Amino acid sequence: MKFYDQLQLSAADSKKLIKSAEIKKQKRKYILNFIFKDLITIIFCVLFVLLFTKIFGSENSIVGVSVLLFLLTFRQIHLGYKLRDSVISMMLIFIILAVSPYLASNSSAFMSLCINIISIFIIVFLSTYRVEFYNHAIIVLSYLLIYGNSNNIDYTNRFIAIICGGILISLCLFRNHRKIEFDKNYKDLFIEFSKIDSKSLWKIKLSLGVSGAVFLGELLGLEKSMWIGIATMSVLTPFPHMRKEKLINRVLGTILGSILFMILIYIFPESIYSYMGLIGGMIVGFCATYKYQTMFNALGALSMAMLIYGSNSAAIIRVVDNLFAVVFVIIFSFLFDKIFLRECEFNRC
Repeated sequence: MKFYDQLQLSAADSKKLIKSAEIKKQKRKYILNFIFKDLITIIFCVLFVLLFTKIFGSENSIVGVSVLLFLLTFRQIHLGYKLRDSVISMMLIFIILAVSPYLASNSSAFMSLCINIISIFIIVFLSTYRVEFYNHAIIVLSYLLIYGNSNNIDYTNRFIAIICGGILISLCLFRNHRKIEFDKNYKDLFIEFSKIDSKSLWKIKLSLGVSGAVFLGELLGLEKSMWIGIATMSVLTPFPHMRKEKLINRVLGTILGSILFMILIYIFPESIYSYMGLIGGMIVGFCATYKYQTMFNALGALSMAMLIYGSNSAAIIRVVDNLFAVVFVIIFSFLFDKIFLRECEFNRC
């Protein structure tokens, strides 16, 4: 395998490649390439977010992170249908990201719920024609990150930042996938959804579940409701057989990550705290399993939250929000399936 091709592999695939190497020299080469890939990815990510923040201000650093996630995803993955329609969809998604999270975060609880349900459903509908690509993971995550950071901002600057990000990602989508022949278009999206099969029901389920979890969390006065939404989105996979394992690993990963965070806070001086997110991001690049990805992702989230809540409170909020999301998903999934299962079976999901 060529060096460039190795750089395109996921952590799981890179580890499989390393494990399959029979010659020690070749194994060492694969390991060094794996480490190099993670390092240059981290460097690129840091420089990209710094540049984005420099242009649009520190209040839009979270937008820079979201655009970066889109860029890393859609340089390799497409939407699964005609490129012209996909580019239009991508710009529609970014328009929603520019408008809906701000409106929802500055509206009444019920109005916020309605905005989130409609907006998340539209972006999921547009991006998950091929559910196996997991495009929703990045797009819904970005929606929730922006939603959770939409108070006390210069909205005009935020709008411009997101739209510029949308233009960049649309150009990337076009450039990287323009040679692929697609035989599906918008019409096929509606035809597939109208079948009311398991994929269609999952799109509805995800939209209602994420929005409902955030709404209920805010109603109960839980802090960092976007964490609840992210956890809910993460475990509500389009493949039910994976859900139980994800629920368990979400809890374990969150608890282990919070404990690790508190240990690092105790061991290292305060000057290191701001680098914990970067350290966590580097380690995530080597993680191939969901539990450890959740664990080390917690470092970045907690290092930011501790600036507002303090280290102890941030860790407690992280654990409580994720436990709440897991319990919510179990109850919500049971009720949703109970209501819609008959229709799904009727249509042979």
